[in-house]
Amino acid sequence: MEKIFASPSRYVQGKNVLNTGTKYIQALGDKALLLSDDIVYGIAGKMLQENLEKTGMSVTYVPFNGEASTSEIERVSKIGREAERNVVIGLGGGKTIDAAKAISDELSVPVAVLPTIASTDAPTSALSVIYSEEGFRKVSFL
Repeated sequence: MEKIFASPSRYVQGKNVLNTGTKYIQALGDKALLLSDDIVYGIAGKMLQENLEKTGMSVTYVPFNGEASTSEIERVSKIGREAERNVVIGLGGGKTIDAAKAISDELSVPVAVLPTIASTDAPTSALSVIYSEEGFRKVSFL
């Protein structure tokens, strides 16, 4: 019986990685869609965006509305498609990351996952948990 283990192709961690790790995101694309909620954006996202833009990357910040729902994925995917983004960055907790992975799948572009908490498996799983406005909807395997 075959077993498949799907995980990130690269895992990077370290002090000041939002400053020093931009080269890993640059390797994925040069026109990023940055998905994060407003609180996380204020804490770390703005600095990340500025660091990426210093390297010549174009970054479109899209505020995450808090739910990895079909409507949210469609909304952000439309923005990414219209802005011709070629990499998605998910900065935040599990729902933000699940949404970012689903959006990258919709756009057929790579995703960079930047978790802000240690208690989620979203950064290391090859799936997205999708919700509707009423609650759990499905698990989407990427």
